[in-house]
Amino acid sequence: MILEFTFTSANTAPYYQWDPISQSVSINSVITYTLPPIIDADGDPVTVAAVFPTAEGFVTYDVPTRTLRAAPNSCGQVGGHKVFTILSDGLVFQILSLMITVTNSIPTLISPPQNQIAPMFQVTTYTLPARYDPEGMLVALYTHQSNNSFYLPNFMSVSGFTYTMSPTTADQVGTYTIYAKTFDCNQGANSAYSFTVTVMAGGAYFDLPLVNQQVYTLHSVSYTLPTITDPYGLAVSLTHDGPSAYVTYNSGAFTINPMSAANVGTHTVTIVLNNGILTSQFKFDIIIKLNTLPSLSSTLPAYSMITDAQVDTISTAIVYRTGPSAVSFLTPTIDPRKYNVKALLITQVGNYEFDLILSDGYEQIVKTLEVEIYNLAPEFDSALTPDNIIVHLNSVATVNPLPLRHDPEGMPFTTKFLTLYNITNTWAGLPSCFSFDGLQSQMTVRPIQFALTGIWKIQMILDDYDLQTKYEFQVTIVNTEPYFISAPENKTLQILQELNYTLPLQLDNESHSIQTLLFLGKNNESLPSFMKASPNGDYIIISPSLKSHAGTYMIFVYLTDSQLASKYNFTITINFPSSQLLSLLNIGAPAFVKGIDDIELLGGVEDGTIVLPPITDPDSDSVTTIINIGSALPFVTVSPNKNELYVKPDYGSAGTYTISITLQDGNEYFPKKTVYYVKIKINSIDDPFLVDLKNQTQLELEQKAKECKAAVKRVIYNQRQPNPKIKQLQFKLKSIDLEKGVLIVSFLPKIKELMGQLNEDNTRIYLNRSNGLDERLSWTLDSLDTLQMKITVKFEELETISQSQDLDAIHFVVMENLCYTSPISGVFNYIREKQYARLYIPPHMNSGKNSQNNRQYRRKMVYREK
Repeated sequence: MILEFTFTSANTAPYYQWDPISQSVSINSVITYTLPPIIDADGDPVTVAAVFPTAEGFVTYDVPTRTLRAAPNSCGQVGGHKVFTILSDGLVFQILSLMITVTNSIPTLISPPQNQIAPMFQVTTYTLPARYDPEGMLVALYTHQSNNSFYLPNFMSVSGFTYTMSPTTADQVGTYTIYAKTFDCNQGANSAYSFTVTVMAGGAYFDLPLVNQQVYTLHSVSYTLPTITDPYGLAVSLTHDGPSAYVTYNSGAFTINPMSAANVGTHTVTIVLNNGILTSQFKFDIIIKLNTLPSLSSTLPAYSMITDAQVDTISTAIVYRTGPSAVSFLTPTIDPRKYNVKALLITQVGNYEFDLILSDGYEQIVKTLEVEIYNLAPEFDSALTPDNIIVHLNSVATVNPLPLRHDPEGMPFTTKFLTLYNITNTWAGLPSCFSFDGLQSQMTVRPIQFALTGIWKIQMILDDYDLQTKYEFQVTIVNTEPYFISAPENKTLQILQELNYTLPLQLDNESHSIQTLLFLGKNNESLPSFMKASPNGDYIIISPSLKSHAGTYMIFVYLTDSQLASKYNFTITINFPSSQLLSLLNIGAPAFVKGIDDIELLGGVEDGTIVLPPITDPDSDSVTTIINIGSALPFVTVSPNKNELYVKPDYGSAGTYTISITLQDGNEYFPKKTVYYVKIKINSIDDPFLVDLKNQTQLELEQKAKECKAAVKRVIYNQRQPNPKIKQLQFKLKSIDLEKGVLIVSFLPKIKELMGQLNEDNTRIYLNRSNGLDERLSWTLDSLDTLQMKITVKFEELETISQSQDLDAIHFVVMENLCYTSPISGVFNYIREKQYARLYIPPHMNSGKNSQNNRQYRRKMVYREK
């Protein structure tokens, strides 16, 4: 059978508070991204590294701030790049990734290309519209003919973004579709455009393109055609078709004279040029629009222009509908379409209606119009920059120039000033600290009193006795608190030293007198008696002399100008004297006249007394004896006059203990002292026969203890061997796997420190059944894995364990210094961690008149309060 013990040590990997977010950045741009906060469930320090194998050229990682920075600048960086982040706490790590995608926009033309005509025997050039690339990349052009051809027609060439067309043969006549594709990084990712190039036949042609004509009804327009050229120098005849009712042709010019609304619309005129061999055809459009009536260019604010869409000669007449037949401010000019409006008095402000008759010689219209005379308020021409003027107390600030101002009509106006103080919150005149020059172009501020501090909203009011215009700016009068030119420094000294600490230089921006106040702690207590501040508080004298003066003192300093105060703090640390000084101070300390011997006893069997030697003190001071026993030694007591220690260990007191004894004189400041250490060693004896203590009377327990003590003494005196140290560990049953022969138990306390020491020589294993009987097992250590905290034990008595259906627990008894060939007689063994006692009965107690009682309680474990 195999016994397995499994110890699990878990450490979780650190992780982000949320997953990293993938990022996108365009070429010639920069982004930064800070990785999310990191969580480590075990509280271990975490390091973060970043690896970006495909983005080394443009991605960087800042370790202290955990910030990624991407700055792509080339076409080869376009696409997705994976960034791997590695989180490690030194034991385990985790890799998380995010994607940085570099994008690139396709360049475009700012407008579509225009179709082109390339006459035979002429050189024609055409430049594509301007290009635009969002990333500012260099734009390239890929151009070709349609029908999946990769080349341009043989009469075309391109340089940069300019095409040159030179057709010279008849087979080149026709229309070609040309594709122009703009790209920057990848020729396959482009913006595609197309336009046509039409090669005209080798007949006569116009030197310039024909121009469409726009004509209004009732109007007449003459259109002279461009010069006609024949490539062969032949005579050319011209014919045309079109709306003959109002279009006539004579000697290279068309006359267009539509007379009615029925002519409105777009009409195409086709011209045919014939040189006797070839004919060429050209077209232009005549756009007829309805004649519009004369109109005013706008309503009449002060005056208005009278206009006509056809620019005809306009005649006007005015008939007043309101007001007098003649208005003094409205007069005609030489141009009948213009009238002057000039009002000079505030009393002329108002609205005036009249009928305006407009005629262009063809038609007329009557409009009822209004002349409005109004007054414009005075205006500011400029503003203050900044519009918040900061002025310190006891200083002079000049605002020059104040905002310039004027009146649009040239009317006289006045400038007034009001202020809104943030404390009174009412508008009033300016206080005396504000003054102006004679032209009110400059303002001077001279604040002195503390009461003037605050925000003053200044209002400039322009008034032309009809309208007002206001402009606001702000004057802030400030007082700043006094300050040190550098922060006070923390100071450290020893008791019996003296320090004269001068505080840093004090300054006040407004040149106020400064008062320095010093306090101890946040509650502004007075300085301790050994700290003395100078009358003006610029230095402190520190003279600690007592042990009670040791410690760290937080000193608060307030600098005040009677209105504001600044607060600083620094620490004064007073240490005990150095070891060298203390050694000198400790010369002549009290001492015992001789040393104190250590003591070794058998727990529950032997008692002892430690007698302290007489005390001597060179200075004849009173001497105090301080004995430090501690709560772990309840079996040690001190005599009333502190000259003896009584040691009465029980069976559970095994171990080695140290007691400190301090002799100290009565010096008030630095008492001299000497420390002694006494070692107490308590031995114990163990036996594998276990007897239950439960439900025993006190008399029965005392009787058994006496029997055990007697038996132990006999064994010790006879064998005169050292006592073994015994460690006991109790394990509770978890499960039994009979097929595999493995017994799995849970344990308490941990036995990690014993794992490498277990063997059959120094460890005994017992089965404890519910019926009270124990069975000792033979076993071997099958395997030992200290990393996994796993122990596998193989038992020989597989049948014995398989029948242990009433198994309660397993006992391990590990003996570190095994010296005996036979079991040692019984003793009480006290286990501190569990607060219970075990009574081991020696073999000789299994016979005689007590043998029946002993068997009744044998091998039962019980918990008993100490």
